[in-house]
Amino acid sequence: PVVLFARYLKLDFRNTFRLRGFRPVHVLALLLLFAGSFFLLLELAILQRHFIPAPVEVSERVSTAVKRGDFWLAVLAIAVSPAICEEIMFRGFVLAGLGKYSRWARILVNGVLFGLFHLLLFRILPTAFLGIVIAFLVVYSGSIFPGMLFHLTNNFVGLALIYYSRESAAFFKEIGLGENAADWFEGKAHLPWALLVASAAILLVGAALIWRFRPREKRSAAGEVVESEPRHVSNEKEIQQT
Repeated sequence: PVVLFARYLKLDFRNTFRLRGFRPVHVLALLLLFAGSFFLLLELAILQRHFIPAPVEVSERVSTAVKRGDFWLAVLAIAVSPAICEEIMFRGFVLAGLGKYSRWARILVNGVLFGLFHLLLFRILPTAFLGIVIAFLVVYSGSIFPGMLFHLTNNFVGLALIYYSRESAAFFKEIGLGENAADWFEGKAHLPWALLVASAAILLVGAALIWRFRPREKRSAAGEVVESEPRHVSNEKEIQQT
């Protein structure tokens, strides 16, 4: 529907949906962003449950449905489909509609709208944070495709952890990440500070990498973002720094 509406409005698909190529370094950056945000998202979900408890039956129903169903069908429905459809809507159409504002304003508003869209109050904080991270990735890479890859990876890993919950808990315990790994995923125990600090550091490294190789934006006379170009080294000092 979003694509059809954009066609009805006669929008430029390439600019509206950021259908541009991206650099190999952006793949490394998105993996760092995912690795850094993974445990932070778990902790945010646990913190929010102190204010808005998650209905036990909802978690149990989701877990039961995933484990009893076909895993790859669930991947298609819960990982692949949202990675394409939600990104086209939020990091494409909605983000383009915020083109008159600064980059950070677009990123924050887009993330908050992404959180509200899912209509799960007990998940709104981690979902909004996830939306902010993906919006940052898309805005500063200049392409929607890294956002799709990030979204796909996040949902796939979450789905796999539910489907293989016992094996996942045993794996985290075996590599020394914590004795209460199973309780983290169920929201029953806080994550250790050392793990959260390490995660934040990895997230910042990924963000710095994206920012360093960000494209240059061009704007129309009305102020909307119409194009993103790769940054070029403009002088000898930048060459030396590179």
